[in-house]
Amino acid sequence: MKNKDIALKVSKILKEKWKDPQYKDKHIHTWCKSPNKLEKQFILLFQQNNIPFKFTGNGKYWINSRSGRYRCPDFINTELKKVILICGEHWHPPQKIREQINDYKSVGLSTLILLDKDVVRSKGRSPTFPYNLKENYILSLVNSFLKQEGATA
Repeated sequence: MKNKDIALKVSKILKEKWKDPQYKDKHIHTWCKSPNKLEKQFILLFQQNNIPFKFTGNGKYWINSRSGRYRCPDFINTELKKVILICGEHWHPPQKIREQINDYKSVGLSTLILLDKDVVRSKGRSPTFPYNLKENYILSLVNSFLKQEGATA
């Protein structure tokens, strides 16, 4: 929204509505119906390579950060306190990604950001499904992330 006063009022109203479990459940199920095509490929890649992350991007697992924002990571390993987010540039501008990292960090979770432009081979602007993933690159990043202790990538 261009008008900051209106944006603040709307934000305040929506935060109050979010406290109502019925409102929250209704909207979670509207937004997060199932994994998208890219997430489905990551789920398969992680399963095939015994990567110990569970898909949670379907709205089944929410984190209430210290900023008051609720976050739903794409993948989580609760034992290691690590999350993986798959971000497209269009939907996740750099400032929003930094906010997400800080929100997860505020509750003790390390974050690995995988930008779609870095993990998908594409000839042109929009890759087609199934995506041609840079599997070795992804596995290298994720395995390095698994070995890190308490760091945010």
